[in-house]
Amino acid sequence: MREYFEIFGTIIKYSEIKDFRVIQREYIYRPTYREEVKGVFKTKKITFAGMQPYAAIIDEKARKSNVSAHKAGNLKEAAGKDLFEDNRTTIGDKFNMKAIRSKKYTCVNQIGRVFSTYLEDVPALIGREDGKFSDVKKNDELYPLLGEPIAPAINIVPALWIKASEEYIFYGNGIQIENIADTFNRLKLEMDEYNEKKIDKKAGLLGLFSKPQNFTLPKKRQALLEEKASTDEISKLKQALADNILTKEEYEEKLAKIIEKI
Repeated sequence: MREYFEIFGTIIKYSEIKDFRVIQREYIYRPTYREEVKGVFKTKKITFAGMQPYAAIIDEKARKSNVSAHKAGNLKEAAGKDLFEDNRTTIGDKFNMKAIRSKKYTCVNQIGRVFSTYLEDVPALIGREDGKFSDVKKNDELYPLLGEPIAPAINIVPALWIKASEEYIFYGNGIQIENIADTFNRLKLEMDEYNEKKIDKKAGLLGLFSKPQNFTLPKKRQALLEEKASTDEISKLKQALADNILTKEEYEEKLAKIIEKI
């Protein structure tokens, strides 16, 4: 019986899974561009290549604090770091007009790093002709070459939420999982199979210890033991078997009990 569910390089024990469901989450997508060289004069041109997943938006309850990520021995240092970062963000926002006119989002990227950003600060990505990639912000020298304002977007994507010894979220639409519905159905099927086998195994163990085990002795050994047993008891059993009062299984079970007394 399989004991683990495998998903996106993560192994989760079936016995620890308490709940799972498909949820909808907000995800920031950023524009991507590619640099192309065209014509006799090797003119470089940058063209739009599509939108790329950038980071998931999480609320403050889902934000991982530095306190929870450090060992007890470093608790004071971690708490101080959290306090410093929160104060720095608050004081900085008082002198930042974006804090007034824009919303600041708490995000987590695909490697699990939690950070805060304004939507307008999300950089675009350029794939250079030489194979290199560059993040481009509004104040970068490459920005005018884009030919249009950087316009990130917030999309709704399906995600598989699993509650086990800890909580997991796996994003669909090709971000981490290609098809969330198929993965959800696979988990549901495997969990049903696991639970059914667990019930069957438990029932088998209960039956092993709660029910008397029927067995048939070799004929020669049974005949010898019958000779040593009480003639009256054996006769009564044989007569009950002949009169169809006892089944063959019941006869052998009662005979075994008589033999055990010998």
